[in-house]
Amino acid sequence: SSSTLKDFQAFFTNKLGLQDYICFPVSQFGRIRFIEGRNRFARSERPKYYRRPNRAKSNDVLFPIDKIKDKSKLILVEGLFDMLNMWQHGFKNVLCIFGTQNFGPKKVELLDQIGITKVHILMDGDSAGVRAASSIQKLLESNSIETRNISLPPGRDPGDLSKYELEQAIK
Repeated sequence: SSSTLKDFQAFFTNKLGLQDYICFPVSQFGRIRFIEGRNRFARSERPKYYRRPNRAKSNDVLFPIDKIKDKSKLILVEGLFDMLNMWQHGFKNVLCIFGTQNFGPKKVELLDQIGITKVHILMDGDSAGVRAASSIQKLLESNSIETRNISLPPGRDPGDLSKYELEQAIK
């Protein structure tokens, strides 16, 4: 929604190779880490995602950690648009991990640092999401963080679900 895009300071630009991308400043602890752009056109020769600076790492970024008020129970999702969809449906305790292969010890340390003890894992319903959820669950539980893996049907992801579907999945 336009209000969600405004909440996350979405913008368009013709600079930095980001034309045709909707851009989001990704910040953590009050500091912009990088700009994440998503291609607005399904049939494009350009990559779906584009980051500036292009070598910016996200292995220690959980976004939007600065906006989370209730840290008693978090929901982890794969992508930025998964998080944005959930946010606009009222789930204000969601963090994007930036991909299935991008959750490791640095992110666990970050969760521990801010006092997280309970996490719901809500990855896409494809094989990569299922594998990632299992791996993330093992890593979190080995660090004494209580987890719950929420499975979605094949082909579904949190970015495409309605508020009702999200509520049912989380129940």
